[in-house]
Amino acid sequence: FHQPQGDLSNLEKIVRFGQQFQAQSASTSNTLFGDMQMGEIVPPKLIPASPWTLIEQLDHEKDVTGMYMSGHPLDNYRFELKHYSILPLEDFNEIKVNIAEKPFTKTVRLAGLVVDAQHRLTKTGKNFGILSIEDYTGKTEFTLWSEEYVKYVNYLEVGRIVLLEGAFKQRFNTSPYEFKISKLHLLETVKTSMTKQLIIDIEPQDIDQTFVDFLNVNLPANPGSTSLKINIQDIPNQKKISLNTIDKGISLNDDLIQYLMHHKSLHVSVSVNT
Repeated sequence: FHQPQGDLSNLEKIVRFGQQFQAQSASTSNTLFGDMQMGEIVPPKLIPASPWTLIEQLDHEKDVTGMYMSGHPLDNYRFELKHYSILPLEDFNEIKVNIAEKPFTKTVRLAGLVVDAQHRLTKTGKNFGILSIEDYTGKTEFTLWSEEYVKYVNYLEVGRIVLLEGAFKQRFNTSPYEFKISKLHLLETVKTSMTKQLIIDIEPQDIDQTFVDFLNVNLPANPGSTSLKINIQDIPNQKKISLNTIDKGISLNDDLIQYLMHHKSLHVSVSVNT
């Protein structure tokens, strides 16, 4: 797929080489002297290409095969999906289908990959958009009218991974329920903008030198506005000691997230800004 500026893509070069080889092979076998040797066809010179990012690779896999094969674009956001009260789209769609019989007006938080984004005009010439997102469980669609569209138009782009908040509302008592979006932003900003406190529960026997050394290096190197609370819990004796940051906060960086997710002895939760 790599195509240097002013040159053919590597794929096109390979296809042309194959066509030339087949054509010359067929031409030789159809002569009276079928044992003639084919003239040499020089293989194409393929230009080295940088490896794709995971997102680029997944996009191409979806284009070619109709499915993601190496993973899912949301794989890098498992921490956010687990700890920020994000409702799976499968559950949201069930609420949506039954909203008339079972009214549900609580604000919900949803997240997903933008798989379709359309920009349209009403009959009166006003702009509106249709946004479709998907997660591991399903897919759903939203219509953004007037002010909503103007405010969030930059997020209506296929490939973006977004988080949105909203609730089902009625204009009048007899009108159908509509889902109104109150917030829409990139999912990657959630850890920084929404996390009030990171809470780690750990038992004494799981505290080792590796854990202490990691915190000693990572936390000072990543200052931020999120407070940290570590609860050391002696469950058999029903005792607990809590350690809290006071004047300095931390930033939820990727190294910290990966460490927390790969150490099953650590029980992690977050307190979210409202």
